Amino acid sequence: MEYTPLIVTIDGPAGAGKSTIGKEVAKRLGFLYLDTGAMYRACALFMLENGISIDDEEKVKALLPHLDILFRNGKIFLGGRDVSDRIRSPEIDKAASKISRIPAVRDKLTQLQRQIASGTNVVVEGRDMGTIVFPNAKAKIFLTASADERAWRRKRQLDEQGHIISFDIILRQIKKRDKADTERDIAPLRAASDALVIDSTRLTIEEVIERIIKFVNRQEKKMNKRKEASEFSFSVDNCLGFIANRLVKAFLKLLDYKLEDFNLTGAQFCVLTKLFEEEGLTQTQLAHRLYIESPTLVRTLDRLEEAGLIERRRVPSDRRAFHIFLTEKGHKLKDTLMQKGKEVHEAAVRGLKEKEIEMLKELLFKLWQNLENGAKEARKETKG
Repeated sequence: MEYTPLIVTIDGPAGAGKSTIGKEVAKRLGFLYLDTGAMYRACALFMLENGISIDDEEKVKALLPHLDILFRNGKIFLGGRDVSDRIRSPEIDKAASKISRIPAVRDKLTQLQRQIASGTNVVVEGRDMGTIVFPNAKAKIFLTASADERAWRRKRQLDEQGHIISFDIILRQIKKRDKADTERDIAPLRAASDALVIDSTRLTIEEVIERIIKFVNRQEKKMNKRKEASEFSFSVDNCLGFIANRLVKAFLKLLDYKLEDFNLTGAQFCVLTKLFEEEGLTQTQLAHRLYIESPTLVRTLDRLEEAGLIERRRVPSDRRAFHIFLTEKGHKLKDTLMQKGKEVHEAAVRGLKEKEIEMLKELLFKLWQNLENGAKEARKETKG
């Protein structure tokens, strides 16, 4: 099974702590962090610095091709300048809310956000990440807090930056921003139907982070299980020869393609065929799925790595263990074996009627289940 990157979305109103929480969650998971709200702020700053009124939609649209935004080491750069602090002023707050309602701006930044997040594990925060920008994300969080609490948080942040503004003014701005964000026609602020809603009013930062990381880990496990199930279904429907490791071995022998022809032992073959189905497993996961004792599995993995068929590396979402992937040479062997399996499939079903083929698939699937269940029972008895 190929490794699938995970997108974590954190949406919520202004002052809910999305940036603080998002940065720390990304750091602990080893994910990229993308502050999309900062992108709208930077866009607003760019327009104001160029003398463009945020209310002049046509002029804003005309200047968008010249917008140069870059994220690096948790900071945002505009035209090569670090503007991470500059965009956190009340003036930019107000301008960002206005500019986010312009369709051309949202289209431009949505495209950029998807490009940045493509092919990598990422934590993205904003106001419409889970509903509009990444609707298929598997881990969605909606982070909120009372208006009073958010106003106090924003005041402390502004005080630290040297912007002394009264609490009452900030609270009015927060409420006005909430109204604008929730009532706008384009991408209004709301929690996605499948999002985990967290009210952080009475929670510490650490408590919020722990809840999110536990949720992300649960969602990642669910995602991998669904992918495993869908890929097994694919193998049943398209290649009877790969319905299970044990059956593949038997099918290959029908065509006189012995394991020795590929310089493989039985244990090596079982490990490889499991990786064909589910690439990126850890050593522990492989041992559980194949019912192989760890010492035997370690020796088998060492031999496969020496042969250049697999590689062990860490992935951003789990730096505690090595994950096992096929090399280019391993993928070529997979293609060869898959082709042999297809030849067996064609030979096995040639002349059979469609109903007979479906019956054969069902019988093979039941056989595979019996083999798996039998191995599980044997393992339980051994432990007992």
